[in-house]
Amino acid sequence: MPRSQPSPHPGQQPARLTAPGALPLLPSPHAASDGAPQASPQTSALPSPQAALVTPRRNAPLRLGLAGRPAARLQAEGILLAKAAAWRQPLTLHHFADDDAPAALLHRARAAGLDALHVTGALTETMLPLLDQLSPVAQQQHSVDLILFQGGLSFGVNAAAWAHKRAITRFLAPLPHDHALLLGAGRRGRAAACALASAGVRKLAIYDPRRDRALALSLFLTQGSGMRSVTLPSLDSLCDHRFDGIIRAMPAATPTALDRPCNLSPRHWVIDTGQETSALTAQARTLGCRALSGGDLAQLLARRLLDHLTPATTQPASGPLRTQRPFPYRNL
Repeated sequence: MPRSQPSPHPGQQPARLTAPGALPLLPSPHAASDGAPQASPQTSALPSPQAALVTPRRNAPLRLGLAGRPAARLQAEGILLAKAAAWRQPLTLHHFADDDAPAALLHRARAAGLDALHVTGALTETMLPLLDQLSPVAQQQHSVDLILFQGGLSFGVNAAAWAHKRAITRFLAPLPHDHALLLGAGRRGRAAACALASAGVRKLAIYDPRRDRALALSLFLTQGSGMRSVTLPSLDSLCDHRFDGIIRAMPAATPTALDRPCNLSPRHWVIDTGQETSALTAQARTLGCRALSGGDLAQLLARRLLDHLTPATTQPASGPLRTQRPFPYRNL
């Protein structure tokens, strides 16, 4: 049954029809790592958000909202439009001001009749209390980056966790990865740490300028995955650890000692989660290190965002993250 077309009036929520026999994105523990949210007891009879979008509508434009800092929105816009064009999927993007309050932003997105809203930055956490349902990985990471709208309800998923897991697991498969150094324990650091656990990294040294945040992430990994992790008290201790590779999950404005570790050599690999080119990535390429850039991660993230809205595309199979516990400290 084809899905009804959106109303021409921006304030009216378009009707959405569910395809008969549609399956949720996560029918078993061995399906994709972040898909349709699990229904709560109060809404157990509701179909999954993806079920409402299963009917073929490749020629109908998808309506996706973008919210967050202007720079992040512009980066996401370019990648999403290029990916949608490659898939021959019409895509309409709607930008929201970065100063909108979370509740007002969610209301405006609903009123515009959008299929989904992609959020970045602090909104990935501040939107959580306003949503009706969360996917298992969104609960684990305590952050969302895509909000799906269906039947007057909102469903939060975390596509970035899937992108990190898929990219990092494949990147590390042929490389030594017993011991790694993680720079940053914020939102990006949490996603990278879960991906490292899934890839089989056994020991992780964590540095973050906020020691409490590094300690919280270390506790989360130890309890949730069994990975051995330690926190580094200062930049001086970076050179005291032997590691196979470095993961940078910090903003661009970081101390020089983090971007140019004294013991980096061609035998190391480097993963940079930021889309901007950092001094660490530049140094790694100069030395001949194997490197995974934030641009590669952004491409996979865009693919996953569109996968949630265009299930007719082939979605890769991926097991769940090994760490299944929620992140223990919400305010870090």
